[in-house]
Amino acid sequence: MQPKFSVVMPVYNVEKYLRNSIQSILNQTISDYELILVDDGSPDNCPKICDEYAAQYPQVRVVHQKNVGLSSARNAGFAIAKGEFVYFPDSDDIIHPDTLDYFKRVIETVPNVKYIISDFQDVTEEEAFKAAGYDHGIEIYSRSQIQVLFLKRQIRILAPGSLLNINWYKDNNLTFENNPYGEDQLFIWKALLHVDEVVHIKKPLYNYLHRPGSIMTASGVQKIIKAYPFFLDLQNLYQRSENAAPFVKKYLLPFWVRGILHSSAKIISYSEYKLVLVTFEANKHCTTLKSYPSIIVRTLSHSYFLTIVR
Repeated sequence: MQPKFSVVMPVYNVEKYLRNSIQSILNQTISDYELILVDDGSPDNCPKICDEYAAQYPQVRVVHQKNVGLSSARNAGFAIAKGEFVYFPDSDDIIHPDTLDYFKRVIETVPNVKYIISDFQDVTEEEAFKAAGYDHGIEIYSRSQIQVLFLKRQIRILAPGSLLNINWYKDNNLTFENNPYGEDQLFIWKALLHVDEVVHIKKPLYNYLHRPGSIMTASGVQKIIKAYPFFLDLQNLYQRSENAAPFVKKYLLPFWVRGILHSSAKIISYSEYKLVLVTFEANKHCTTLKSYPSIIVRTLSHSYFLTIVR
């Protein structure tokens, strides 16, 4: 029988965390799912762990491949997914036991939903299984609303915490691209061009682990610089699209650049930061952000572009 959910988990060098992440899937209060573990050429004991779970649990399947990166691993798992909806949790994070059941109830309440997001909470290793502290039900946003809210950071969306309808996903040719920095944001923005509405579960169903050595903290300046053309193309895509909110058409790329300058200033050197300023055409984007409605954003943006933050 076709499962309701395909849970696709890319696996690479997370031996310390993998069992807990897999177990959080197997602990779900419903059984209408498959778990696809994609071993992306992991050099540690992860391949063996994946095979052990596949041998023990019939709903678990394993893909072994050479190391090609997170995006390609997700795409490989999606290619063999049999469910109606797909979910992409990371292999060092934890989902709450009622996550898939909550998704199922939302699908029954909003039958034509294609994209569901939930709140998530940032946790340390010691808090990995931290319980959700609230449940405020659901809210439905139109395409324009969710685009603007996401741009303004008034709502946070995680790609690994998003549930997507598989037929809709295929019909719109969605895929994860091998962008070296910010691949999740890139995917989300492209998905948001094709939704009619997004359902937001106002309960933190996903525990997002922050740890040393993760992709975000390990990314260097060259990865950051190589990401810029991807988002430049994204800006052009939004400017050409009738599905893009006017506010987002104007500010998507400048606001993303502002965010990258803020985050990269914490992990790169003085000279590297100056290189980023030039490569990202900071002066041009600073000029655009002078008309941004928030005075805080205008002020901080100007400082990021004109000051070297160490």
